[in-house]
Amino acid sequence: MVGFVDSSPFGAILELIARVSVLLLIAHAVLFVMRRRGSGAAIREQVARWISVVICVLPFVVLSDCSIGVLPRLWSPDPMSWAELEPVLPLALLGVDPTSMTHSSESSGSRDLTAWLVAAWILGTIVILAHSAIGHFLATRRLLGSDATGLPAALRDRLRVADWRSVRVSPAASQPVAVGVLLPRIVLPPAFLDWPLTRQRAVLEHERAHVERRDGVAVLVGQVARAIWWFHPLVWTLGRTQALAREQACDDQVLDGGFCATDYAAELVDVARELRSHSPRRSTVLAMTTTSQIEARVHALLRSDAVRSAPRAWLRVSIACLALVVGFVCAAGEVIAQDDPPPIPPPPPPTEELEQQDPDAGPITIAITERDRVVYDGREVGIDGVKPLVTKLFRGGVRPVIVQCASGTSAGVVVRVIDEAKTAGARKVSIATVRPEGAVLTLAEVTVKPRPLYRPAPRLTESLRKRVPARVSLTFIVDEKGRVTDPKVHESSDAKFDAVALEAIRKWRFEPGKRDGRAVPTRLRIPMNFPAAASAQLVDARVIHQVVPKMTAELRKHAPATVRLAFVVDTKGEVHSPQVIESTDARFDRAALDAIEQWRFEPGTRNGKPVTMEMRLPIVFPAPKTPKPSRDKLR
Repeated sequence: MVGFVDSSPFGAILELIARVSVLLLIAHAVLFVMRRRGSGAAIREQVARWISVVICVLPFVVLSDCSIGVLPRLWSPDPMSWAELEPVLPLALLGVDPTSMTHSSESSGSRDLTAWLVAAWILGTIVILAHSAIGHFLATRRLLGSDATGLPAALRDRLRVADWRSVRVSPAASQPVAVGVLLPRIVLPPAFLDWPLTRQRAVLEHERAHVERRDGVAVLVGQVARAIWWFHPLVWTLGRTQALAREQACDDQVLDGGFCATDYAAELVDVARELRSHSPRRSTVLAMTTTSQIEARVHALLRSDAVRSAPRAWLRVSIACLALVVGFVCAAGEVIAQDDPPPIPPPPPPTEELEQQDPDAGPITIAITERDRVVYDGREVGIDGVKPLVTKLFRGGVRPVIVQCASGTSAGVVVRVIDEAKTAGARKVSIATVRPEGAVLTLAEVTVKPRPLYRPAPRLTESLRKRVPARVSLTFIVDEKGRVTDPKVHESSDAKFDAVALEAIRKWRFEPGKRDGRAVPTRLRIPMNFPAAASAQLVDARVIHQVVPKMTAELRKHAPATVRLAFVVDTKGEVHSPQVIESTDARFDRAALDAIEQWRFEPGTRNGKPVTMEMRLPIVFPAPKTPKPSRDKLR
C-alpha cells in the first residue's frame, strides 16, 4: 500500500496511527457541528457509536494492503535499481564486489524499536481488556448477588413494572445503574424505595431507556476501541463525548415520554446531589448520574429548541453506512489530517457581596440573567450570596425556592445556585425557564389550559365503519389564535383511521392556552375514539380501588379545590394517559394525577367483552375541618 510514509514496519505503524487520527478528527468535527446546530443527542450518540466500531476494524483494513484512490497522487514512487545509482568509477577498481551489496530500508536498530513498540501496544491492549472484563464481571456479581431483591408488589404496580426480574434493588448499588450486555437489568439503590413517586418514575424511565437502546453493547464496543488505541488521546475524548451523548439521549427519551423538562432537571440535580454525598465508586456499568456530566445534561434539558425525538430506523441505517464508508476511505485512501484548535473556555461568572433585603411573602424567586448574574428582587447577590440570602428569608418559615433561568444561562451556575439553596435548608427548589418568544409550552407550563370550542366529528367511510371500534392518540400544537398545527399520530390501534383523525383534528378550534395573561402556543395530546355501533351493549368501567390524594401542608392552606381529569382505562382496569381538563387551582394538578394513576377499575365491556374506555372524573380536595372547641374551653 502506498500511503503517508515508507513501507517499513515502523512506517506502517505510523501510517496506521495517522489514518485513525484523520478519522477521529473528522468524527470530532462532525459531532461538534451537530451539537452547535442543535442535533438530537440520540443521533450524535449513534455517530460516535459507529465511529467506535470503525476504529476497532480499521487496523485490519489497513494491514490487509487494501488501497483505493481518493486524492490524486502528487508523485509516483518508482523503485530504482542499484545500477542506476552506480557511481562513475567502477566499483571493481575500489576493490568492492557490487553483487555483495544489498539495499535495505531499515537498520537493525529500527527493527528492534518497532518490535518493542508493537509489544508495548499489544501488552497495553491486553491489560486494559482484562481490567475491563474483570471489572465488569465483579460489578455484575456484586450488584446482582444473593442480597439483591425485587421491587415490592405495590411499588411494581404503581411503576408498571411488568417483568419483576428485570428490576432489582441491591444494597451494593450506590446509584441507579443498568448492568449487563445481552440480558441487561436495572439495579436500584435501597434509597430508591423512599424517594417520591415522581423521582422514582424519572429514574426508572431513564434506566429503561438505556436497556431499550442497548447501550450496554455500545459501552462494550467503546471499551474495546479504547483498549486497542489506549495511547491515543482522541479515542478517550470520543469515549467521553459518547458517554455524555448517551446520557442526554436517555434524558430526551424520558422527556419524550411526557415528563416536564424543568421538573426532570430538578429531580436530576437532587439525585446527583444526594448520591454525591455518598461518594459512589466508579464502575463499568451505566450509572444515571455522573458529577462531570450533570452540568451539561441540565443545560441540554433547559434548551427549548432541542430535538428530543429518537432517530428513525432509516436514519440509524444511514448513519451506520456513512460511518463505514468514511472509515474505509480513511483506512484505504490517501488523506491528510489536520488538528483543530481547542475551544476557548467561557469566563467565570462574576460574584458580589450580599446586599440586605427584606423577606417577601410566597415563594422565593432567584433569577439568573443571560450573563449568569444571580439576582433577587432586582438586586444582584451573586452565587456566594444565595445561601445567606435564603437563610435570612427562612427566619419567618421555610418556603419554596424558584430558580428562574434566562435563555442561554450556564448550567453550572444553575447547579451551584440550587446547591447553595439546598445547603441553606430549602426543601423544594424548582427550575423555571424564561421561554423565548413563540416557544411551544407544555400543559404543565401554562396557567390557563387550552379549551376546545369547535370539535367536528371525523367522517367515516363504509369500509371504516366496519372496522370500529378504534382509537387514535394525536399530538398537536394549539397556536396563539387557537388553530391546530403540526398534528401527528402518537399511537393508533388501527392505522386505517390515522388519516381520518388527522383531517378532523385540523378543523378543531380552541381557546388558546395562556401564561401570564398572554396567549402562547401549547402542545396537547388527546385520544380520538371511534366507538362501535350504538346497538352494542356498553357497560362503563367501575372503580374497585381508590387512592386518596396526598395533601401537603402547603396544599391544605389553599383547599378546597377540584381537578377534573380525563384518562383511559384499559382492558386490565389500569389507568393510562391521565390529563387535566379543568382545575380550580393548578397547584393541586400533580397530586390529582399521581392519585388517579394508582386507581384500579373493573374494565368496561362491550357485548360482554372488556374494552378500552375513556373516562372523566373530578378529584375533590376538601377544605380542612376546623376542630371543635372542647367543653372545658366553652365553660
